[in-house]
Amino acid sequence: ALKGQFCRKFLTRGLGISGVSSPSIPFFIEDCVFDGCLRALSDANPGTTWYLIGVEIKNCTSNPITMASAMLLYLWACDIHDNTGNAISNSAGATIFCMHTIFDTNTIGIDEAAGAAAVNVTIHGCIFVDNTGDGVKFAANSSAITFEHTNNIYWGNGGWGLENLDQQISVEAGTRINRNNAYGPNTSGAYTGISAGIGDVAL
Repeated sequence: ALKGQFCRKFLTRGLGISGVSSPSIPFFIEDCVFDGCLRALSDANPGTTWYLIGVEIKNCTSNPITMASAMLLYLWACDIHDNTGNAISNSAGATIFCMHTIFDTNTIGIDEAAGAAAVNVTIHGCIFVDNTGDGVKFAANSSAITFEHTNNIYWGNGGWGLENLDQQISVEAGTRINRNNAYGPNTSGAYTGISAGIGDVAL
């Protein structure tokens, strides 16, 4: 496991960690701080698996985590805050599992961009607060996206708490679990493009 602090305070910001090949073993990043990088993690190599555990990412000048291939990303008890750009930008089919993670004061918390084909997104026990855009956004797509969404809080985001433009998620076949989420005063509203979940709460 990789542990430590990565700081980029120079005029030209660099990457914290950049994937350069498709390894046969997963990467573990634990108890690290990424402060002021261009991006904390950037990878475009299919088949890579990243585990981020207890990681803080702040003050990045672009999207802090950029996934640009069919890989796996696991976040557990992380804090991604005060960044320029989307906390997680998935543009090409990464599978994402986020557990007990805070997305605070980014542009979008999790951005599933157009072209992020055939992905699974699981969000459990996370907080999306004070992002200038949406807490979570799914762009229009025509592929097999599946979504599990439980026990999350959306508060004070400048767009929707959860904005879904993807037809697969709009039909219930694409949303496997949607329950016990809490929505506060998000500027555009709690959610759009998805049905109300079981046990949802208005804060």
